[in-house]
Amino acid sequence: MIVGPVGWGDVPATHQSSAVHFTGFVTEIELHALYQLCQFFVLPSLWEGFGYPVIEAMQHKKAVAASNNSSLKELVESRGILFDPLSVFDISASLSTLMNDNKVKTDYEQSGYEFAKQFTWKRYYEGLMKVISK
Repeated sequence: MIVGPVGWGDVPATHQSSAVHFTGFVTEIELHALYQLCQFFVLPSLWEGFGYPVIEAMQHKKAVAASNNSSLKELVESRGILFDPLSVFDISASLSTLMNDNKVKTDYEQSGYEFAKQFTWKRYYEGLMKVISK
């Protein structure tokens, strides 16, 4: 399942599979339910500004596999699996690990969850106030 629109910007997806469901827009409640129900979270992005979906997945105690580029590399590091987003082999190997190695998956769920605890609205607000008050 892919949450969000088909394609990227004005570029439609050219290779669609009946095995993959695109949800389009989902509400916050639906997004929370999807995180709760998923086995793990994968973000094969070519570019990310911060990677908040990775943090959201970690906050839901989900193991994460993500691209080894941009901000994702720093967020996932040893708390999940990093892969080359242009390599079908790398992506497949990452998915296979999360599907077949329960110990690895459980370790990533816990380490990601512990890491994600630092990302709170209160901490964000306090940091923003320090910047604004200077």
